[in-house]
Amino acid sequence: MKKRRLLGAPVALTVGLLTAMVFGGTGVSADIATSGECGENSSWTYDSSTGTITISGTGDMYDFEYNQSPWFFCDVKSVVIEDGITSVGDYAFHDTLSLETVTFGDSVESIGYYSFYNCILIKEISLPASIESIEAGAFSACSQLETVSIPANSNMTEIEEATFQTCLNLKTVSLPDSITTIGNDAFRYCSSLELSALPKNCVSVGVSAFNDCSSITNMNFGDKLEQIGYGAFENCTNLTSVVFPDTLKGIGGHAFYRTGLTSLSLPSGIESFGDCVFFDCDGITTLNMSFDNDPYFGRGLFENCSNLKSVTISGNVANVGYGMFNCCTSLTSVTLPSGITDIYDYAFHYCTALETFTIPENTKVIYNSAFDSCKGLKSITIPSKVESIGIAAFGDCTFTSINIPKSLSSIDPYAFYNTTLEEVYYDGTEEQWNQIDVLYDDYTIQDVFGEAKIMFVQPKYGWQEVDGKWYYYDAAGTMCKGWRLVNDTWYYLDDNGIMQTGWTKVNGLWYYLKSSGAMVTDWQKIDGKWYYFEILGYMISGWKKIDNIWYYFEDSGAMATGWKEVASKWYCFNDSGEMVTGWKQSGSTWYYLAADGAMVTGWKEVGGEWYYFNSDGSMVSDDWKKLDGKWYYFSMSGYMVKGWQSIAGSWYYFGDSGVMRTGWQSIGGKWYYFYGSGAMAYDTTIDGYEIGHDGVWAA
Repeated sequence: MKKRRLLGAPVALTVGLLTAMVFGGTGVSADIATSGECGENSSWTYDSSTGTITISGTGDMYDFEYNQSPWFFCDVKSVVIEDGITSVGDYAFHDTLSLETVTFGDSVESIGYYSFYNCILIKEISLPASIESIEAGAFSACSQLETVSIPANSNMTEIEEATFQTCLNLKTVSLPDSITTIGNDAFRYCSSLELSALPKNCVSVGVSAFNDCSSITNMNFGDKLEQIGYGAFENCTNLTSVVFPDTLKGIGGHAFYRTGLTSLSLPSGIESFGDCVFFDCDGITTLNMSFDNDPYFGRGLFENCSNLKSVTISGNVANVGYGMFNCCTSLTSVTLPSGITDIYDYAFHYCTALETFTIPENTKVIYNSAFDSCKGLKSITIPSKVESIGIAAFGDCTFTSINIPKSLSSIDPYAFYNTTLEEVYYDGTEEQWNQIDVLYDDYTIQDVFGEAKIMFVQPKYGWQEVDGKWYYYDAAGTMCKGWRLVNDTWYYLDDNGIMQTGWTKVNGLWYYLKSSGAMVTDWQKIDGKWYYFEILGYMISGWKKIDNIWYYFEDSGAMATGWKEVASKWYCFNDSGEMVTGWKQSGSTWYYLAADGAMVTGWKEVGGEWYYFNSDGSMVSDDWKKLDGKWYYFSMSGYMVKGWQSIAGSWYYFGDSGVMRTGWQSIGGKWYYFYGSGAMAYDTTIDGYEIGHDGVWAA
């Protein structure tokens, strides 16, 4: 229903309010109304003895202008919105500084724009299941508000802009899974908020939605989130852990600026990052990122992450973004994919702990100040496809020699300013050297390198076989050691530079390298056994979920099949290694594996029937079983029997719980007697009562 906006209070009431302001303060005077209309079919009353405003009737309340509700100057301590009212009007109770409690009827569907703004004494808000919308700013600046409850069966889809902004004491919020959008500034400055998960259907988080929520320590974003807005979690200084879904496509600038993140796992499907997303996140020490869609990197993505030591990027990535790792002063190890073509301005500026760096082999442009002030850099490899080097690209670096490829066509005269270069190796001719374009007319190519000696040589490069062993040399002719990415394939070279094959242990992890030296990933059959290797190449042991199927790998890495005891529980794996759940027949014996794969023992309800499994997991069938002093019988199919049963020529009766009956029993309005064995008596007299051939007491 469309609400009618009440543009102002009636003139007579306005005069009364002004009289109260001038002569009587904010208390209720004889000139102040205590009841009246507040909607087309709703009214209000004020009880001055309790300070209670009651809204009654049906339908929507009016929307009010700021300071124009008819009760604005009443000393309101409590608001009761009765059943039948469907909306609370805009600005209805804003700045009601004495308001302590609000009771919402079960018919309320919407709460208006800034309706309870700055109600500083409210501590708890409990909304009905009928609620569908809370408009912008509705509870903002309610500084003592501690708890907000929105029922799980509500159909509300959005927390609108600034709804709870600056609720400094708000600690607990229950949000229904129907929520798809968290609006801009929705919880900004809620410094006590301890929310740890978003609704599972949430698709977007708005600009500064949780900015300065310093009590949030971890956040699970559910399974459907697509977009995180600018500054969404900025200055959440105690946020150490986040779980992103694979659906995430974009993260806005400053989204996690100056948070306490200690680790980071980014979905491979992300398409864009804004500026300074993870700026100054000092807790992050290692990054392993793989991307599918060549994402856009805004400026300073990880700028000033001063404890970041190791970075590995793989997948479809074409550039290292502007200032991406600027001032990451602890960074010592960087591995980039071969598809990189551009290293943008300030990408690794002031990474003072970097000592060696291998620029990806397909790089074409190294932009301004890309490695400026990397004072610890002792060795860098410029690959054979680089065409342009910008101003101060390697300024203030300390390496003494460098290889310049003949692909270079232009260079800024200050590309190597203030370096300690002594030797420059050029793999072209002197004529080609002199044709390199220096970007300012007043400089020559020799001016770029100062006093360094220029040598026109052809250093060793690429794979070299020596005495039956393979080695790899970078573009500067240096023999490589450790991991090396060549044409999108990883190889490992030991401390002597020798390419490794077969099983190889590196930093406590096992890898398998083909006879060609290529590192394997994914499933591999080796010596008749199956193994699984992560995308980074290391062998998996223990539990692993692959394509939504669980597998178990021995300490040796070999995939388990058949029965396997793990952590005192038994599991069964088929010949393909897949963990079995549900029914499993082994020989003539049946077993049941729970949803988590663990073999069931004891009682288990399956498909509405009860079964019992021995301590070895075998299902009891066609047999008696005494449990906790009571007798049960299990059918040939294994389910617990109930009611009348003929067993070995005798009749028995089992109650609804499956327990065998003994003694006198009334069944279907007739009396029967069952011996201690459970067998029904017939054609006999028990306790002086005659029992017929059908077992019924003949009264």
